[in-house]
Amino acid sequence: MNKARLGKLWAQMKCKKKATFTGVDQLPADYTVGGGKKKLYKYPAKVAKLAKLWKGRFKKKATHGKIPKKLVARFSNIGMDKYSVVYALFMREGSWSTNGVEYYYPWDVIKKYAQSYIGRAFYKEHEDRITTELGKIIGVSEVVVDGVRWLKARIQVPEVSFTTPILDRIKNGLIERVSSTHHFTYKVTPEGRVVDSITGRGISVLGAHEDQEVDDAHIVDIQRNLVSSQYKKKMRCKLGNLMKKR
Repeated sequence: MNKARLGKLWAQMKCKKKATFTGVDQLPADYTVGGGKKKLYKYPAKVAKLAKLWKGRFKKKATHGKIPKKLVARFSNIGMDKYSVVYALFMREGSWSTNGVEYYYPWDVIKKYAQSYIGRAFYKEHEDRITTELGKIIGVSEVVVDGVRWLKARIQVPEVSFTTPILDRIKNGLIERVSSTHHFTYKVTPEGRVVDSITGRGISVLGAHEDQEVDDAHIVDIQRNLVSSQYKKKMRCKLGNLMKKR
């Protein structure tokens, strides 16, 4: 008996088992599709739901926010004289939407993967694929605000010509809303889609036209014109050279 024949018999045997288990064997013998070439096995609603939940045990992937393909500008810590530090609340437990679909983010998962945001960029636009990198996330901590647990980001932004207007607006309270960009995996459960891992990709400022998914995610403070260690070292060297010339 050739392999093709064996394969067909095996498929038929599996279908027969399924039909016996689900009650599809109660259908008429001529219940077929495709001109009688293929049997139509239709599962009851209860079995279909169980099958869906079974598949949902396995992780599925999604991304919240757009990962920029092109950066108009970016910065390096090397030679940075002065900088600002922006503090932002950006993630908390709850059900948040991505592409119109809601996912539940448990706090233990948020806390576990919080450090994945460190070293990622702070962007000017959230939904644009061509954007401006304003700074870097240098720290993430857990805080409680009005009884709600939040992730709080510490973001370093250089005091340079292209960041100054934005930093001024943040200082004056004209820019407040933020959103995070991240990859995540989730499982489908009877309660819905539950996130079980997060990989931080960045935090960005939200424009007036952009919808905010995590309610109340916002900038809470900013410190301006801080002096970098490189700048201090450079100034010490200059002062030392002046003293030598005397």
